[in-house]
Parts: sequence; structure tokens; C-alpha cells
Amino acid sequence: AAPDHQIQLTWRQGFVRDVLHAGLMMDTDYDNTSMAIADYQWTPMGAALHKLTIKFYGSHVDHRMSNRLRPNFKSTESVSDVTATTFGGRVEATLLASARHWWFAGADTRYMGREGSRDRLQKVNMMTGEPLAKPMAFVDTIWPDASITQTGLFLESRRLLGSRWTLLTGVRTDFVFANAREAEADFDKLYANDLKNDTEINLSATASLAFQPTEQWNFQLALGRGVRTANMIERYINHFNVGRDPYEYVGNPKLKPEANNQIEFSIQREGERFEFGFQAFYSYLQNYITARVDSTLKRKFMPTQNPKVSRRFVNLDKAEQMGFEFHAGIQLLRGLQLSGNIAYTYAQNLDWNEPLPEVAPLEATLTLHYERKIWWAELRSRLVSEQTRVSPIFGEPATPGFETLDLRAGIDPLPGLTLGFGVLNLFNANYWEHLN
Repeated sequence: AAPDHQIQLTWRQGFVRDVLHAGLMMDTDYDNTSMAIADYQWTPMGAALHKLTIKFYGSHVDHRMSNRLRPNFKSTESVSDVTATTFGGRVEATLLASARHWWFAGADTRYMGREGSRDRLQKVNMMTGEPLAKPMAFVDTIWPDASITQTGLFLESRRLLGSRWTLLTGVRTDFVFANAREAEADFDKLYANDLKNDTEINLSATASLAFQPTEQWNFQLALGRGVRTANMIERYINHFNVGRDPYEYVGNPKLKPEANNQIEFSIQREGERFEFGFQAFYSYLQNYITARVDSTLKRKFMPTQNPKVSRRFVNLDKAEQMGFEFHAGIQLLRGLQLSGNIAYTYAQNLDWNEPLPEVAPLEATLTLHYERKIWWAELRSRLVSEQTRVSPIFGEPATPGFETLDLRAGIDPLPGLTLGFGVLNLFNANYWEHLN
């Protein structure tokens, strides 16, 4: 048989207009997104090289937000224009060492760049509320022409040990280059005018052993170390509301990469009428990245509003997390299925012996799903516990628990056509997510 070559070219565009955000300070006037993807796959026949895949991609986003529909537009006009450019590629080879042993080797790279600013026209005196004789214009840098380039090399082995055991091991090395070319003076001064050309080399590794005694049962034990670099917000945001709380956030380009050392155990069973799964994990975190309230950083915009100080991204030397997730489903009658899941994470800041911030509380869902040939209906209840394990040092409040019920249904009147509707929070309960 001849080798198989496949090429696929994809072009996508999305256009969004006039999106109102209930939880943000401004609304989206427009968002124009363009994306191009090129995929190539080569499958040679009868060779140790089983498969070669190559991908290239790129996207460009032009985004504008404003407060023109907000009450404070009368006192201060705000318009934010941001452009984001992302491009990269990946090459991966699948090698057959034997019929029971596969190797996966390759490299990938991704460039992400952002730039943009906010234009403000202040029309009243913020202290007295009196109109200004001449409105004052300001330009605030949102993204300081910043970029992060990450290039990785990876190698993975998947080996069958007998008829029931599978061993997977892998390593990855990432080379990170970050830069900010047009930082505002206050941000530049905060970090001693040393924002350019930050580099990192990060090493990650994983290993897992899976045991499948029958077709229905699967057991797996996995451990690994994953290292991630700080993202664009964590590095370069400068006094903007980017969290789920009212604080202004300040980035930190000197953040160390975060390392997660984790062990995980899972059990899964899949049957014709009944299935369930259970996962439990423990992770020891080094240089954990989070945002701490910094009393030395006063609020920059609208300084009379609370909170009057900001959050700055920092590293914690040591932290830990442990948790579990359980899900199950059973077919009660033909077309009628009952399913549910429950999840919980316990997280502790070992540096200061207090809870880690921004950790979701205990949550459970229960779903009743009924499906016929051309239509379906579903009731889904969500139960969320109160979260009292909060961090005072990080300015985190407790959150009460809540319960909601959603109704969804759909119909497929014609091949390729689906119509659906839903009523979320059927009983109109008042609630909020933790820190939202």
C-alpha cells in the first residue's frame, strides 16, 4: 500500500457585537477574530515511523470595550482597544519500537503578543462631582506591547506490559522568552526598569501505570511534575480589574515558574446500565503563583473607591492541595438516565499556615436526562457548599452556599438541524460563585 498523505487548511472568522457584561466595568463593543490552521499528516506504510503530524496556526483578535452604556459614562468616558496575536506550530512523530511499544517525539512553539491602551476622558471633578471646564484626557497602557514565546521538546513512551498493564512515561523541556517593550513608567519603576528579555528553562516529567483486569474496569496510578511559566496577566497587567473581585491587579515579571508535584489514583467502571469513576490526588506546589493584597500599592484608578489598595502577583514557596471527584450514572428505564458527581479540593498555604485563596468549595450535581429518537429533555440540579476556608492575608471573603435547578430540552426535526432551549436557575435563586 502507498503512504497516506493528508493536508487540511482551515480559515475561521468570528464577529461579536454589543456584549453586555454583568460582572465587568465595561462592555464589549466589538470583537473581530481571524484564525488560520494548516494540518499535515503522513502515514508511511511498513516503517518504524508510524505517523508524522505537522500543524501551523495563527490568530489575530481586534477587541474594543467601553462604558458608553454605563451610568458612569456621564462623568468619565472610557474606551479600551486591544489587539492579540498568537501563532505557533507543532511537529510530532509516532515511532514503533515494537508491536507493544510506541514512542512519541516532537517539538512545539507558541508566540503570544498583546498590545493596547485605554483612552479616558474625565468630565467631572472626582472629588467634588462638579463638571470640569475642560475635560481631561488620559491614556492608560493595558498591555505594554508584551510577548511570551514558549518552545518545547517532548518525548513520551507507551508500553504494554502483558495483556492488562500499560506503562506511560514522558519528559518535556520548555524554553521561555518574555518581553515588555512599552511599559508605563510606574510599572517600570516598580521593577527597577528591568522588564525586558526574561528567559526560563523548565523541565516536566510524568509516569503512570494502568491496570485493566476486564473490559469494564480500569485502575491507574500516576505521578508527575509539571512546571508552568507565569501567563501574560500574571506578568504584565498594571492596575486593572482582571480577577473575580473588585481589586486592581498588578503583574510581576519576576515571578518564578510554578511547579506542581502530584500523585493521582483513579478507578473507572463502565457497564451497559451502570458506570462510575473516582479520582483522588495530592499535590505539593513550589513557587505557587497567586495574587496577594499589597498595602504599598494604592489604587491607581478611581482612588476613592474601595478597596483602596491593589493585589500584586507573588510566589508562595510551598503550598499543598488534595482532593477527590466521584461521578456515577445509571440507566433507570429505556432512554432515562440518572447521573451525578461530587468534587472537593482542600488547599493550604504552607508558608503562612492558612488556606490558599480562590479555591472552589464542595460542589455536587444531579442530572435526570430523558432521550427519545428526535427529542430530549434534562433537569440538572447544582448544590454548592459555603466556602469558609478563605485567606485573610489575600483579602478573600467567605461565600454562602446555594442550590440551583436548570431545565434544558432539544429536538432534531431534520438531519443536521438541532433546536434547543433552556431555562437556567429555574426558581430564580439569588446566589454568587465564590469571589464573584
